[in-house]
Amino acid sequence: MSESAGTLQSATAWFAWRWLTLLCCFFVGDFLLVWLATSATIARERAEIHALQGERMVLASEVLKLQEQADVWSKKGGRAKLEVCGSKQRLCVRVDKKVAYGVDADYYVLGGY
Repeated sequence: MSESAGTLQSATAWFAWRWLTLLCCFFVGDFLLVWLATSATIARERAEIHALQGERMVLASEVLKLQEQADVWSKKGGRAKLEVCGSKQRLCVRVDKKVAYGVDADYYVLGGY
């Protein structure tokens, strides 16, 4: 084999290895970018799940308190009918204005009792 053919062959081999290395670096870089993006997304989702679990616990305890209040309400004043009144949509109940209690007479008996 002549010297120029050997030089051409070694240059071709070097060129092939260079492009193969470059291609491998490209794929490794792509893999790292995808991995980093996926890890960031998973971390964000885990934080959101953790926050939602905390909110769920708060809401569950609130439901228990409301259930207890509903049980007390049904035992003490279960016949009273709550309505939504006024432009502010506030809860209201019908009362007997003839019977008032308290220092300022600001407590009334529920209607029907």
